[in-house]
Amino acid sequence: MNGDKYYGFHDSHGTWIGTAYAISDYGKLPTAVHTTINTQFPSYQITKVNQEFKKDGMAYEVVLKNNDTKVVLVLDNDGKIIKQKTKDQ
Repeated sequence: MNGDKYYGFHDSHGTWIGTAYAISDYGKLPTAVHTTINTQFPSYQITKVNQEFKKDGMAYEVVLKNNDTKVVLVLDNDGKIIKQKTKDQ
């Protein structure tokens, strides 16, 4: 839509579960999300961000990299980490 990528998710009955939107301007992330990333992952770089809209609210999926380590975070608007997954590459 308007040159931006959106992804929709539906269950097997066609009911909407959520939508994700790829954010290319990381500066548009909420200040609380930046604070969490800078505090807890200071040596990591943001490589990808999706803003997720679901029935129960909004969240940000953030992919971080540091050398051979990749971290995928899901954070709420207040910068609280909802999910975290770490992989060595």
